[in-house]
Parts: sequence; structure tokens; C-alpha cells
Amino acid sequence: MTGPRVRVYLPLSTADVAGLAGHRGAVAVTTGYAVTPALERAAPGADLEALEHAAYTAAATAAGRAAFGIPVRRVVGAADVDVGAVHDSGDPADPARVALSGEVPVGRFGAFHVDESPGGRDLSWYDVSELAAVSELLGGP
Repeated sequence: MTGPRVRVYLPLSTADVAGLAGHRGAVAVTTGYAVTPALERAAPGADLEALEHAAYTAAATAAGRAAFGIPVRRVVGAADVDVGAVHDSGDPADPARVALSGEVPVGRFGAFHVDESPGGRDLSWYDVSELAAVSELLGGP
């Protein structure tokens, strides 16, 4: 029996995707983005779809932080994580940000959103069943 879960948008690295697609089958990500009470307070009157879009957008922004000014290919995983593993980050400047404890197994992911090229403008949607294609797109095995 499983407990309640919350949708969390996870900025992922190429190594994270390779770990999910490879033998590990899980990823240890410490930061994600979700609909939080702080996000709801920051966007009064917003419906759930708008709040989820705000959390997704925050994850895409975090995934796109370039290292040394070099554009990166953003990857955001949408996963349903046990409520007990998701903790409010307490950052008033980033109300959708959450801290995560434990690993997120590949079976908890529903989709991946990936830039087709580094520094891209739009993310393409991939079903979790296309994880091998996502890994290959990112240069993985």
C-alpha cells in the first residue's frame, strides 16, 4: 500500500538521467519544485493548473542555470513523490522550491521535459517510457 504523493518537478542533470536509465533506476535529487502553501499565498486566486505551471517553470529555470556561462540542455522530470519525502524549503524568494529526502525511483516519474538543444527556448515532452530516447538525446548510452 502506498501513501499520498505530491507532484514534484525535478531539475535533472545528464548524469541523473543516465542513472535513471541505467542500472541504478533511481535518482537522489535534493531540490525540486511543487505546489506549496507558500506558492499558493504568492499567487492568490490561481487555480491548480496555474500553480503547477509556476512550479514547472521554476524547475525549468533552475535546470537552465549555466555553468561558467556555457548554455546547458534543460531537463525537468515530473515525478509523484511520497509526501513525507517533500519538505518546504522556507525560501520566500522561491516559494515553489522544496527539499527532498531519499531517492526517487524511475517508476515515480510520469514524464520528462527536455531542451532539444543546449540553450533552447522550449522544452519537449517525453513519456517515461521514452527514457532511453531521452538518455540518448543527452548523449547517454
